[in-house]
Amino acid sequence: MAIGDAEQGRLLGQVLDAIRGRSSITDKGDLETILFLEASSTLIESLSGAGWDMDRVTSRVSERLLMPEKEYTFSAPLGLRGKLPVEVMIGGPHRLKITNKRGPTKESEDAGVELSGCVSAVIEYRAVEKVETVVKPVVGLALALGMAEYWPSERHADVLLNGEPTPLHPAFDAVISGMRLKTPEDLNDLEARRAHKEGASAALELRARRLAAVMRSPSARSAELRNAAGLLFDAVGAREGGLGIALAFMSMEAVLLERKAKNDRVALLREAVAYRVGAVAEERTKLRKTVKDLYDLRSDFVHTGVAIPESKRREALRLALDVLRREVFIPDDIGAL
Repeated sequence: MAIGDAEQGRLLGQVLDAIRGRSSITDKGDLETILFLEASSTLIESLSGAGWDMDRVTSRVSERLLMPEKEYTFSAPLGLRGKLPVEVMIGGPHRLKITNKRGPTKESEDAGVELSGCVSAVIEYRAVEKVETVVKPVVGLALALGMAEYWPSERHADVLLNGEPTPLHPAFDAVISGMRLKTPEDLNDLEARRAHKEGASAALELRARRLAAVMRSPSARSAELRNAAGLLFDAVGAREGGLGIALAFMSMEAVLLERKAKNDRVALLREAVAYRVGAVAEERTKLRKTVKDLYDLRSDFVHTGVAIPESKRREALRLALDVLRREVFIPDDIGAL
């Protein structure tokens, strides 16, 4: 016998009350709650027809949603090759730290660089998702600051979660496996002098401190920079050139355009990129044309799915990296410099 509407509403109400009250997984207004309730409606209907004790079922579901979060320590690779001349102490709520892994590897290469820290989650796969969310902006910032480079690789990476190897999402793994951390090659005059006098660690100090400040700061601007860096990570891993360009533009818009800007965003973005990245009038004129041409390709892909040359994806990525680097070094309320 199918459960009645009133009884179904009562049972779903019990679950919703539990979610609204103390659930560490969902919030009463988010999409997960809505999807859960839709799924629960069908589930309760079928279980009731099979003779299940629905009060007990609902109680078990509520208990599951109210499970307390646990703390997971993690060591996640930022790259499987290369090394940095300094450790980067980030701190913050996740107690983050960037260190070189012990090596060398079987191929006599440096063993790579890892990010360690902690996250809180109810179950393991949620913990892995949170680790990936933390790692993405770190990698994106390292790329923008010249501290990392990407070359596709067939190797695979795992995250250590409470000391146990745990698989990463395939799309995430594909980017991390190709990352190589390194001392920047594009040192400015000050960094070059410090490298000559004090060594590579001194040359990298300012960039490392800036990365740490952006990751640690609770300011709204640092959140925008982390978001842009995460989008850059996704742009690097995108399998379609057009998707890579679209994500690169999302990264640039995240730090250059105000959310309320609605009219002619392309024109606003052209000018913002030109004046942020270009040093002289000639460079700015060229940048305006580059942004327009790349945005046209982005629109072609979004609206028609047309294939975009890989060279254009790389051009868009370089532009987005230049924009993010420039924004990271603009004085603001991030502090910690």
